[in-house]
Amino acid sequence: MGEIEVKMVRICPKHGTTTNYVADYNCLEENCGLHTKEEVITGDIGIVSLGAAPLTEVQPTAPAPPSKKRMCMVYNKEIAEDSRTCPYCGADLLAGTVAEGTVTAMAATVGLIFQGIGHIMVGKTWQFLIRILASVVLIAGIVACLIYGYDEEDETYYLIAAVLGIVFLALYVWQVIDASQAARQRNRDIENHKIS
Repeated sequence: MGEIEVKMVRICPKHGTTTNYVADYNCLEENCGLHTKEEVITGDIGIVSLGAAPLTEVQPTAPAPPSKKRMCMVYNKEIAEDSRTCPYCGADLLAGTVAEGTVTAMAATVGLIFQGIGHIMVGKTWQFLIRILASVVLIAGIVACLIYGYDEEDETYYLIAAVLGIVFLALYVWQVIDASQAARQRNRDIENHKIS
């Protein structure tokens, strides 16, 4: 039996077999910097011992394109392009812009019966649920007072219905203004986090 030549080599994923590496085993070929892996090879045909796969020449790959970044204009800090929310100001970055006029119009028309409809359009579901619940309770209270006032012939029920009606109208005006401001804020958040 003849002698078999055994070699310990370092393999760079980009440059293949290399002897140009630093103490932490990162490749120095063309300022590569990739971590090299130690392999044991035998003979001239490149048979790898220890049950590893045969060595194959690794084709150089193009460097990954630099990832795009977003800037938080509120805090003037860089954030990753694929961030779901801004880690600095908390803005929802997956949301799209909304037409402020459409939100205001929906809140002013449909919102007369379904208060909070403008809020659901800008993604504020909890505010929508609270406002719709409040409007249903107020409408039920107004109707109940009007029925009891008619049946009992008591003007106190009409007074209570009038107060509930004023509260309902105040909440209506407030939800229209608030929905418009929420749409404006959402659009400002999206504008302040554009991808560069």
